[in-house]
Amino acid sequence: MAKEDLKQMLNRVTIQGTLMDNSLENKVDKNGRKYLSGELEIMTDNEYIIPVTVFAYELKTSGEKNTIYERLAKLLDYPSARTVGIAKAPKIVVSNGRIEDNSFYSDRDNRIVNNWRISGSFIRAAANDAVNQNSFEVQGVIASIKEVVDREGNNTDTYDLKLLNVGFGGRVNELTLRFDDPAAV
Repeated sequence: MAKEDLKQMLNRVTIQGTLMDNSLENKVDKNGRKYLSGELEIMTDNEYIIPVTVFAYELKTSGEKNTIYERLAKLLDYPSARTVGIAKAPKIVVSNGRIEDNSFYSDRDNRIVNNWRISGSFIRAAANDAVNQNSFEVQGVIASIKEVVDREGNNTDTYDLKLLNVGFGGRVNELTLRFDDPAAV
């Protein structure tokens, strides 16, 4: 199957909660193109803090203004719990976020580090009394399911499910999801 035949699969994350930290900033790439990047840390239920990666160029490759950048630029000076305290920190919602492969090679460890991140570009203010939310839906092809063992080789009654998900532009994301109920598959 050719790359252009791959269809984008469902990969949707919704997060709603208190903005704990905002590290968004404008930068310029090596070609002189301005972009916005950084992380928003959002606290959902049980004080669980979820980092959401944000990235958008100011201009599209065609030279037109990028409306996603314009919308995200409004968040640059948004206060967070770190700057104004948790009682005054705003609630925000990330809709249509994505779970993405973020694997990289570590020179220090001489190995590939497999990891994933949540990215989003549809972010807006939420009502202060809005219910916290942390959910995702993802579809893909199961590449493997392996039981997790501890350092001594003992079973932990948890499993790693390796899922292949086709994202935007035909990019294949390899996501490893851990679960403890074998009936979940």
